[in-house]
Amino acid sequence: MNSTDYAYCRKCKYLSRAGNEKICDYINQTHHVRGCPPGVGCTKRINGKKPKQTMPRLFPNNPEPR
Repeated sequence: MNSTDYAYCRKCKYLSRAGNEKICDYINQTHHVRGCPPGVGCTKRINGKKPKQTMPRLFPNNPEPR
């Protein structure tokens, strides 16, 4: 994603990071193909908060330690 695309996408809830790269994470969050180019021509852009990332518990059936 170049700087022009980033400027357009910076408030989009689908903007994410992969290492040092900024990427559109639309497909991982919606499980659908975006169908448009990233940046200015994107029709899927939504301003808003990004979904909260949570780590899965290693032992979901065990109770929390006291």
